[in-house]
Amino acid sequence: MPVTKKQKVGVSFSSNTREHDDNKVNNKKLENKLQFEKTTTTTTTATSTKLHQCSFSGWLPKSISSISYNNEKNLVAVGREDSSIDVFIRDGQELVLLKTLGGSKFDFPIISTVWLKLSNEKLVLLSIMENKFVMWDIDSYTIIQELNTIGTVKDTSYNHNLNLLAVCTTDSIVRIYNFDGEKIDYQSSFPTITDSKSNVIEWGIDQKTIIVGCTNQLVLFKVDSLRSVLNVTTDNIISLKPLSDNTVVCGFINGFVSIFDIGFGSIIQDFRNLHAPVRAIQVSKNFQQFYASGDESIVVSYNKSGDKWAPSGQHRRDSHDIKCLEITDKYLISGGNSTQIIFYDLQNFTSLKNNNNYQRFKSYPSSNTISITNNKTLPILLVEASRHQINLWSLGDSKEQQDSLDLPNGTPLAITDKTKKLLQLESKVKY
Repeated sequence: MPVTKKQKVGVSFSSNTREHDDNKVNNKKLENKLQFEKTTTTTTTATSTKLHQCSFSGWLPKSISSISYNNEKNLVAVGREDSSIDVFIRDGQELVLLKTLGGSKFDFPIISTVWLKLSNEKLVLLSIMENKFVMWDIDSYTIIQELNTIGTVKDTSYNHNLNLLAVCTTDSIVRIYNFDGEKIDYQSSFPTITDSKSNVIEWGIDQKTIIVGCTNQLVLFKVDSLRSVLNVTTDNIISLKPLSDNTVVCGFINGFVSIFDIGFGSIIQDFRNLHAPVRAIQVSKNFQQFYASGDESIVVSYNKSGDKWAPSGQHRRDSHDIKCLEITDKYLISGGNSTQIIFYDLQNFTSLKNNNNYQRFKSYPSSNTISITNNKTLPILLVEASRHQINLWSLGDSKEQQDSLDLPNGTPLAITDKTKKLLQLESKVKY
């Protein structure tokens, strides 16, 4: 931690102000001139300022794995590969970071996040990892509930009307978890999907069915009977969304986007606008548009005209692969390997002339709190507080003889007392 010397110098300044007052009766201009001059001079003495040059380690944000938007309070939960969740608030045209949750306590990436309401209407956030569900209190940013999962989670889908969470796992079993307004618990399971591995899961629009995309088939389950009613042989499905009671759009690992009739188990339309695995699909609230992206930086939109779908626009606003999409009434939100959060204006998404139809927000670390003692008779102490640690440092110092020397500004001073870490306090529970 080098120390340099900086002398105080005199400062002087002056300012002139003119006022013009119009006389409407005589149509003559009267000019009043006010002049103020203020000069302050600080006499140079032997007193000098020591500047401690501190270096900081580099910070690298992790890839975004999930995005969840709360329309009521304009909150955005951004899950990352390092098990952390950034909670933002959308304030006008700004995206403000409120808190970072999770992180070092957990070992797996965030698969998805869901905004829930307790029985007392209090807003909470459910984060889902491969091996655990964690429910967070957004007011205090503390953990309300932790629940270990049955099996390794691949994907989830939450039904807000039934308060049921559908989960598909690596053992090809679909399980249902119930949220009773206070906590989440396991409820039931479907029969094992044979000869295939489940990748992605979604509730049907009729809320009576669950659709599962697998490595070589598309499976439809009835919730009331806990039985599969449709098995369609397909390529490897890695994303899907229902478009109506009878149709579903699927994204494949080979880059194809296909629309299925789940009543007959047949393909209605195929698209090849993307050339890499299609990992994210979102459908508009009126079910007249859907958006697809994946292991490339392009987002493609499709519009419905009559009974047919057609590509309607595309944007390459990101620089790396896109892993997740979220949709609101006004925006499409994307995130992925670039660690950036991009908001697309849905109203102008298909416009080729408007280049200002998106906003890009870069990831920044949470600011640490730093405080330095202001006592010249004692060693200079620095307190640095991060999310999980409080560190107390004694800064380095130089000999008093060097202070009295008439040295040029920026002269490095030899350190006689080295920087020392005096104390380190670490939180036992890291969230």
